[in-house]
Amino acid sequence: MKGGVTKLFTVLWVATNHRNDLLMTVLIRNETNETLALSNAPMELMNEEQKLCSDLFTFHVPPNCVMPWTLIFEGAACYSSQWTHVKMA
Repeated sequence: MKGGVTKLFTVLWVATNHRNDLLMTVLIRNETNETLALSNAPMELMNEEQKLCSDLFTFHVPPNCVMPWTLIFEGAACYSSQWTHVKMA
């Protein structure tokens, strides 16, 4: 997994805000014929195989579609230079 790319996510941009949250803009890929609907799905910010932090996210991606989304990991700005990828927990 190079550059934050996994089968589901491609990381486009990472920043921090004034509250020390890590903002990660990703492309979410849905290569199925069904809507990808996740509600309070746990996502983990990873460093190789080590979990740095996690949070819950809700999103809907139409079938056979790629959509941009911003994941906000609260209080995780300290990991901005340590993460390698994001995965569903």
